[in-house]
Amino acid sequence: MRSHIKILMTFILLLISLDISGHDLSRNRHQFSIGPEGYYVRRLKEGGTKQKGGIYGGRFSYDRFKRYALYWGAEFAGDYGTLHGHSGSGSALRSHLTDYSAEGRFGYTIQQKECSKISFTPFIGGGYFVEKNNFVNPTLIHAHFRTRYAYFTAGFFLWGLVCDQFELGLNLKAKYPYEPKCYVSHDADSEPVTQKIRTHTQYRVEVPLTYRITCDGQFALSMIPVYEYRNYGSHPNFPFDFFKTQFNCWGLTLEFLYRI
Repeated sequence: MRSHIKILMTFILLLISLDISGHDLSRNRHQFSIGPEGYYVRRLKEGGTKQKGGIYGGRFSYDRFKRYALYWGAEFAGDYGTLHGHSGSGSALRSHLTDYSAEGRFGYTIQQKECSKISFTPFIGGGYFVEKNNFVNPTLIHAHFRTRYAYFTAGFFLWGLVCDQFELGLNLKAKYPYEPKCYVSHDADSEPVTQKIRTHTQYRVEVPLTYRITCDGQFALSMIPVYEYRNYGSHPNFPFDFFKTQFNCWGLTLEFLYRI
């Protein structure tokens, strides 16, 4: 935890030390962004199951930023791809992974009026997430797993201008699922069942690098390296238990931004 705090403080001091010309949030209060994204996913399940692969999709968001004023925003995302790997016993696995989410956020924006004009927006919010992992050949059992839950989220947006044309940011988000469950179907040896999942906090980190196409930043392009961590805890169920499952996702989002 201390090392994470040191990294965050170093990032803030770096932005403060930059000779940044003024970008006034009051001029561009509403921000719309849309674009494609892709992730390299590693899925690890208790018992030795390991899978990896790429998933691809898109993301759309709306954010209302204004200096020293309330913030609100919304985001929608969806991705699809194929994972390969093996079970704990060594048998081959292949599955189609799909996930999609919808989220709303509320917060407050603080921005320096002079010097570096760094903008900081802490927020809270909530959303809904669905994840489907459907197994196909050569997997022996073609079971379908659908995990879904509502969640509470908290985090912040931090950014500033590196120069007249480039913006650098850091976005951190923690998500806390509410009563997550996994619906298991298409197992020839068992009736469909719904499993309870032990709740763990999930995390997402983004580092946006944005190029301003126009001088006032009304049109911009953003490249965003992303890391996301999902952790589903073990939970006893009948007729079989849910085993701890982790997702590590490294990705890149490319967005077109329009600000008015």
